[in-house]
Amino acid sequence: MLLLVGSGVIAAGLAFMGLMLIFGTDSCGASTDCDLDRFTTGWLLTMAAPIVGFVLTLIATIVQLVRGRRAFWVPLAGTGLFVAAFAGAAAFAFSGLG
Repeated sequence: MLLLVGSGVIAAGLAFMGLMLIFGTDSCGASTDCDLDRFTTGWLLTMAAPIVGFVLTLIATIVQLVRGRRAFWVPLAGTGLFVAAFAGAAAFAFSGLG
């Protein structure tokens, strides 16, 4: 249960970091050419990936526990996956900035 709580805290923190990523567009303007469509797609993914990943992790953990199996590894693996998804989405978002 502690691993699930920790996973939720990490997911909330990453979603908040994704929300603050919008300030990356401050450098866009007359002197810098930015691909705002690419940035917006990546920005939305940075906010959605941790939340969706946490919900899927929560569901998978509950399924494992109902089946009577060990489930300690599910929050660990899920957290690693949605952190990696956040990093990929952030890299995609930053590739749209000039």
